[in-house]
Amino acid sequence: MVYKKKKSKFMQVLKFKISNAMSMFLLFIAFISFLIIGFNQKSYAIPDVQSPLDDSFQFGSLGYDLFSNPVSYNGANIAGVTVTKYFTSLGDPIFCLEHNAKVETGITYNKGELINDYGLLYIMANSYPNKILKDSNGQQLDSNFQTWITQVSIWLYLYYAEAADNGSVSVDSVNYLTDEQLYSMMYGREVTIRSNDTNNGKVFTTLGDDTIYDTYIKDLVDNALKVRTNPNKNLEINMENKNISITNDEKYYQTSLITVTGSPSDNFNGYEIKLKNVPDGTIVVDEDGNEIKDFTNLSVTNKFYLRVPVESVNEQNKKMTVTAIGSFKTYEGNYYRASGYQTVTSVKTVNNNLEKDLNIDLDYTVLVSDTDFSISWIVYFVGILLLLCGIAILCIKYKSKSKSNS
Repeated sequence: MVYKKKKSKFMQVLKFKISNAMSMFLLFIAFISFLIIGFNQKSYAIPDVQSPLDDSFQFGSLGYDLFSNPVSYNGANIAGVTVTKYFTSLGDPIFCLEHNAKVETGITYNKGELINDYGLLYIMANSYPNKILKDSNGQQLDSNFQTWITQVSIWLYLYYAEAADNGSVSVDSVNYLTDEQLYSMMYGREVTIRSNDTNNGKVFTTLGDDTIYDTYIKDLVDNALKVRTNPNKNLEINMENKNISITNDEKYYQTSLITVTGSPSDNFNGYEIKLKNVPDGTIVVDEDGNEIKDFTNLSVTNKFYLRVPVESVNEQNKKMTVTAIGSFKTYEGNYYRASGYQTVTSVKTVNNNLEKDLNIDLDYTVLVSDTDFSISWIVYFVGILLLLCGIAILCIKYKSKSKSNS
């Protein structure tokens, strides 16, 4: 008969206690693993709006007129359309917005509301003095000739705009033009200076057989009528998608790429950003992951991400806002008025700003990159295995103890 050496009671108890201790340690490690897996200056001073004209000015004139030569209408010659060159007391050219309203030099004009008629702004942005007109040979037109073209373009635009809104233009309207005046504007071929200065009698005309209207005015007015309700600048801030990822070190939630665009792009100078209701420690990084510390001087090509510390997120700051402030170089103008007299304006290139908000919700599902996914799930499975091992050890020991007691 073979006798098995019986283990001492002390050794059995000791091994049981060691096994239990090891099992508890493994359970503790597994529990911790589950917890880990469970939650993972000086300003740029973007320019303020600059007014094209002073808050008030005195209405002045150089003392001479520009008029289109008479044209034949229904078998008779009709008078041309007269344009007077007007200026402020500081020499800025101004243009009339009401064809049938009283004009008088020396009257003080005061600034009114900002012009939001984008067709009118288009006319003035694309004609003298903001854009120099040239003839078919590429030669710059005389400034007097260009002044006549700009003023007539404004009157025609306002006439057709009112007709589009109301079906017709009342004879009592400040924008009313007679059939003869319309005909003269559209079929005149020459403009003459009438004054007492040395340019008296100088004649300006188009090259070839086209009328002044066909050559310089028609396309300008037609395009202005098409953009009447289109803002002359627009700013957009967009996040590529609504996903929030987590960085490789699992310390930050990261937005998808944020882009700021301004249109027209040629007039977009750049932008700054402001962060509202963001968790402590939030940073901004560029496309290469480099931190952007100066939010006040971002170029038109800059794109960025927001990185938010995981440990800083709470119920109060899950909804963040990024405000983009775009700087534009655009044409702006105000209406200037004097009671009982002609309304006038002048439009210039100015720097002004436009704001747009982007709201970001950290309640979005967090996407984990492939690298993060692999690392996190390795730790996760290790935790699972440790937990199962601990439970298995306890079960085995429990069975062993039951057998030994029996």
